[in-house]
Amino acid sequence: MRHVRIAARRALPPAPALWVLLAVLVQVSPAGDASAASLIVDGPPGASVLIDGRSAGVLPLGAPLAVEPGAYELRCELRGYQPFVAELTVAEPDELLRVVARLTPLRRPAALLYGLVFAGFGQQYVGRPRLGWALSALELGGLAAALAGELSYGNRRDDYEALYDAYLNAITAGAIAAAREAAAQKYAQMEDAESLRDTGLIVAAGAVTVGLLDVWLRFPSVEAGAGAVPAHAAAPRDGLVPAAVHVAWIARF
Repeated sequence: MRHVRIAARRALPPAPALWVLLAVLVQVSPAGDASAASLIVDGPPGASVLIDGRSAGVLPLGAPLAVEPGAYELRCELRGYQPFVAELTVAEPDELLRVVARLTPLRRPAALLYGLVFAGFGQQYVGRPRLGWALSALELGGLAAALAGELSYGNRRDDYEALYDAYLNAITAGAIAAAREAAAQKYAQMEDAESLRDTGLIVAAGAVTVGLLDVWLRFPSVEAGAGAVPAHAAAPRDGLVPAAVHVAWIARF
C-alpha cells in the first residue's frame, strides 16, 4: 500500500494595503456592527460627507453609518453651497442619530460685497482659500508699500523745501552749487517715494479688481431648474426611506 503525504498549505498574510482598507472600513462603514451607533445623514444629493476629515460617502447614503462612541465633526460639502459643519457626540453604542444637513447656497452679490471689503474675502466665501489668501497678501502688501511711500514722500518733501530755501538764499557760487545739488538729490528721492506709493496703490487696487472679476466670472448669470431635493422630513423605518415627490422651479440671477 502506498502512502500519500499531503502537505498543508499555510495561508498567506493579507497585503499591507488590505490592512489599511480594513481599518478604514471599521472606522466608518455602513451600520451592522453591534458595538457601533448608527448615524443617518440626510441632505442635498451629491453632497460629500466627511467625518473628522475622512470621506464617508456621497448623499444619499445607501445605509446608516456605523460610528463608535466618541466625539466627531460631521462636514457636508457641495459645490455652490456653504459647507455644513456639526459636532456630534455618540454616548451609547446602540444609539441612533439623525442629522439633516441644510446647506446654504452661495450668493454672488454677497461674494462681491466681501471682495469689496478686502481682496480675497470673496474667494474665502466661495471656498477657494488659497487664491483668497494670495489676493489678501497682495492688497496688504500694496497698502503697506503705499503707506511707506507716503511717509517717505512727506519727509523728503520737507527736506527738499528746506534745501530749496537754502539755494535761494545762497550768496557765493560754491554755496549756490552745493545747495542746488543737494536739493536735486532730495527731489529725486522724493520722486522715488512717490513712485513707491503709487505702485503700492496700483497693486492693492489690482488685487481687489482681480478678486471681483474672479467672483463674477465663477458664478453663472442664471441658475435654473428644480433645485436640490430637500431632505426627508420623516425618519426611515426599518431601513426604508419613505417615498416622496419633489416638484419645484428655481431661477437665480
